[in-house]
Amino acid sequence: MTARRAAALAAVSAVLFGCAYPPVDAWPLVLAAPVPMVLVLAGAGAAHGVRAALPWRIAGAVAAVGVAKWLILHWWLFQVTPAGTPGLAAYCTFHEFVGLFALVSCARVLPARVPWAVLLPVALGGAEGFRTLVLFDGYPWFRWGHPLIELPVLVQGADLVGELFASLLALSIAGAAVDVLQSRGEPLVHRRRARLPGVAVAGAFLAFAALYGGWRLSEGPTGQGPGILLVQPTLATSNKV
Repeated sequence: MTARRAAALAAVSAVLFGCAYPPVDAWPLVLAAPVPMVLVLAGAGAAHGVRAALPWRIAGAVAAVGVAKWLILHWWLFQVTPAGTPGLAAYCTFHEFVGLFALVSCARVLPARVPWAVLLPVALGGAEGFRTLVLFDGYPWFRWGHPLIELPVLVQGADLVGELFASLLALSIAGAAVDVLQSRGEPLVHRRRARLPGVAVAGAFLAFAALYGGWRLSEGPTGQGPGILLVQPTLATSNKV
């Protein structure tokens, strides 16, 4: 794993993540967005069973791509605060590295048989929770699970644990994809054993989300409450101020 290859994989992850949001709005891409970052860690020797840390050159390349990604995602903020937008991009990149550090730590401490379908929700989901709920009262934009709102039946579990439910589901599915990818090239028997735990975890999570979501959506409204109307203008920021 070279710094150039790490930057390329990080860029793929950033493009997939960004395209899952409007205006492209290809929401299924968010399920694949974490996968290239895991490949960076695995290629850098920071995955299961390996004790090496993430090299500084690779970490710097990933961080540079991360800052660029968050600057592009927050492009409209330059109209409001040209000085503050780079700081926000650095802040979001820092939290991505908190998640990657947690992922490396989990891969070191936990047994190698723990599937990525568990590791990704624990590490990246925990970092997202820290960013969106804890530090500075939270910055809850651009979460892993937000694009799943396009499929409402999968996100009704948010009434149980909040928006984090959707993010954990997305990360679990992405982790199962990593489990499948990493088992390639192994004998068929070993491949099945490597894939089964991750696919089972993500499949059970997905089944619960779909069944619970279907039940919640089938419930009729309990009664008409007060109505609230919010109108947000689409004027350019320069016109607003």
